[in-house]
Amino acid sequence: MSLKSIWMSTCVAGLGVCGTAFGADFTIDKVHSFALFKVKHMGASYTYGQFTDFSGTFSFDPAAPEASQVEVTIN
Repeated sequence: MSLKSIWMSTCVAGLGVCGTAFGADFTIDKVHSFALFKVKHMGASYTYGQFTDFSGTFSFDPAAPEASQVEVTIN
């Protein structure tokens, strides 16, 4: 087995453990998060902006990922 295969197997196994360990409700941490947007300008370039006042929550259920929810409020 190659080193790459071992590394990938370890990463995939770690994701499986993390997915079951972290199934819960979370609050978005404004210190470590950001809300950006991108708008096309006259078909030639993009203008970027940032929202600074926002809050939100999300929940993840590893047993039923389709039931996961996200709620964000941008003032």
